[in-house]
This record gives sequence, structure tokens and C-alpha cells, in this order.
Amino acid sequence: MAPQARIIACHKINALKYRDKEHKKIKDLCDIFVLLWSSEEKPQELKKKIVQFVTTEEIHASISIINEDDYQKTSQQLNHSVEEIRRVIELLS
Repeated sequence: MAPQARIIACHKINALKYRDKEHKKIKDLCDIFVLLWSSEEKPQELKKKIVQFVTTEEIHASISIINEDDYQKTSQQLNHSVEEIRRVIELLS
């Protein structure tokens, strides 16, 4: 059985702020986006489940380290616009 999307998202959010290799950070961003974007749950419902494991402060800390270049590279990997990726990721904040 595959882990639930909220559990994977929690791990990715936590890992994001500790990534020292750019490609791992971009992979985490791609994973977070895909988990949120493709979830059958509404973003606010998924966020409620995520904050059971990752505090709002930790989420904000992780999101705050994402820069424009990160969004650009994630956009190229996923073939989604930078604006869409930013919008979906920022649903967590």
C-alpha cells in the first residue's frame, strides 16, 4: 500500500529546508506540487491534515527558502507555469 499523500508531503516539506543539493530541492518541490495538485482532497482539507504533523511555522520556514530560480526549474521539470506552481505551493501557507 502506498503512503498517503499527506504523509509524503510532510516529509518533503521537512526535507526542503535541509537540502544542500539543488537537484534534491527541486525534486522535493516537484513532489510537493504533484501531491497537492493531484490530490482528490481540497487543498485546505489536505493542509489541515498536514499541520497535524508539520507545524504552520515549519511550513512557512520551508516555503520561505524557495526562490524564483527554484520555481523556474520546477516549472521546467513539470511543464507547468511558474505562477501555477507558486499558487499551489503557497496554498500551504
